[in-house]
Amino acid sequence: MSDPGGRVMPKSIPTPLLSLLQARDEVAQNGAWSGFLDEYSDILLKTARRASFDHDGALNNYSYMLEQLRHDDFRRLRAYQGDSRGKFTTWLVVVARRLCVDHHRHTHGRLQTPAGSPARSLEHAVRHHLADLIADEIDMDQVADGKSPSPDALVLAEERRRALKEAVGSLDVADKLLLTLRFKDEIAVEHIASMVGLRNRFQVHRRLKAVLAKVRRTLEDHGFAE
Repeated sequence: MSDPGGRVMPKSIPTPLLSLLQARDEVAQNGAWSGFLDEYSDILLKTARRASFDHDGALNNYSYMLEQLRHDDFRRLRAYQGDSRGKFTTWLVVVARRLCVDHHRHTHGRLQTPAGSPARSLEHAVRHHLADLIADEIDMDQVADGKSPSPDALVLAEERRRALKEAVGSLDVADKLLLTLRFKDEIAVEHIASMVGLRNRFQVHRRLKAVLAKVRRTLEDHGFAE
């Protein structure tokens, strides 16, 4: 089974996606795209809403998401590997969430964490954990590069993910919100300050440093040194 470009298609690919990727002309593509949205638009809209603060933001995220999914002959959708490691809907949520983050970065700018910072690897891990709250079954790096990690690596990654989930789960509500705003929603610290009642970005940085140190200590107690 192959697409119009001659690429072999995975056996477990869902029918709406398969119809879209096998469409051989514009008319067939447009019809298949409508069918794809009939099946998955609720998931995409829900993801857009969770990544937004208001109705307009959700609609902007959704529009950007659809535009990017169609871009370059559905390049992102063609990247789906279609195996037993995760459902297509879970994979789609991860891709959609990343597109929302891309849209936010394009509109508001990127996070600025100094290269070589001691907190960089922990911040990266916290981002992964918070992303897991949306797509718990998918390893984010695996989705990005399509590689299959070794069984030992999968076990270690799962143990570390559980330890990190416990570490973040043990935080109080205010600290969880702070991490979510910074690492999941990727809001600039200046905006976070006004949202959580801190005086300025320096207070946000100090509080984040303290929260990350608390998470790091819990990870170290589980044998995962940063």
